[in-house]
Amino acid sequence: MSNASDINGSDSGREGLQFNRYVLRIREALESLGVSAVPIFAQAGVSPARVADPAGGISFQNYCDIVRAAIAQPGAKALGLHVGMRISPLDHGIMGYSIVASSTLRRALSRAVRFWPVTAPPFTAESDLDADTPEIRLFLKPDVPSDLEPYFLEEALGGFLQLSSELGSEAVWKPRVDVKYAAPSYANEYARILGAEVNFGAPNHKIFPDKAALDMPLMHANQEAAKMFEAQCDTILRRMTGGDMLVDRIRALVVSRISEPVGFDEVAQELAIGERTLRRTLADHDTSFREIVLDVRMNAACEYLRSTSHSIDEISYLVGYANATNFFRAFSKWGNETPTQYRKRASGP
Repeated sequence: MSNASDINGSDSGREGLQFNRYVLRIREALESLGVSAVPIFAQAGVSPARVADPAGGISFQNYCDIVRAAIAQPGAKALGLHVGMRISPLDHGIMGYSIVASSTLRRALSRAVRFWPVTAPPFTAESDLDADTPEIRLFLKPDVPSDLEPYFLEEALGGFLQLSSELGSEAVWKPRVDVKYAAPSYANEYARILGAEVNFGAPNHKIFPDKAALDMPLMHANQEAAKMFEAQCDTILRRMTGGDMLVDRIRALVVSRISEPVGFDEVAQELAIGERTLRRTLADHDTSFREIVLDVRMNAACEYLRSTSHSIDEISYLVGYANATNFFRAFSKWGNETPTQYRKRASGP
């Protein structure tokens, strides 16, 4: 994620420590399957020493190369599941501590989804844990190689479902999982490794937590610690995905298509953010998609009125209104004066 924040996540923000940790988990999983990681790393052009070095700077591209080489090995079936189940929340530092210190599974999952962008993941996530059928939705980011989607989903599922280990030895969490792609040859491994009921060929990737399990307490619950770590995560997330930056990205998209209708769903897809998440994030910053679009259009209209001789009808079309009457009404409400009055005032004496 560029600037450690870009919502659609470029490779530059995926550099560094977190991918060294993931690659170490790949090595562990391969060893458990009896597959040597040495030739795989060599094929990907990454030395074992670089993998072992916390400051080795394994890039997302390096990571993808390693994954491709690894999953091509005959003995590495279901590798993503094996890796995901080895990923501890604590692999993610402060974010992980905020999750593990949560009072309940519900709080842990909520924080995991909320702070997941800190880890520069291949998917964006949104959740509705208070619904009659609680769910977590996962969306592949557009810059992530589509051929690796099954691996990365397996890894993500394993990471989420590994939280069950924080419930204690006697507690059981048996979620359901929807997967978009067709069942692979090792489909039976999903249920065995994840302990979940899996439905392949579904419309979207979803995790359906067991509603009864959501309020189970976590073994290491610590309310004071959880709040402290949560506050630190909030600070990091604001720096990464700050409202101003998000608004600027939306404004840029609207400007680039100002004479065309721009749908909220199109913008959410372009930014690789779930619609609910995007709507909630904008609300947290006291704005909305409608307000951003209106502001862009009206400011553009002001520029046309001030610096050109275009008619009101022409300007209404240029800023995305098919009907001049609707433009006239919207401008008058927005600026407390008509377009004609604004042009006259902006032109000066």
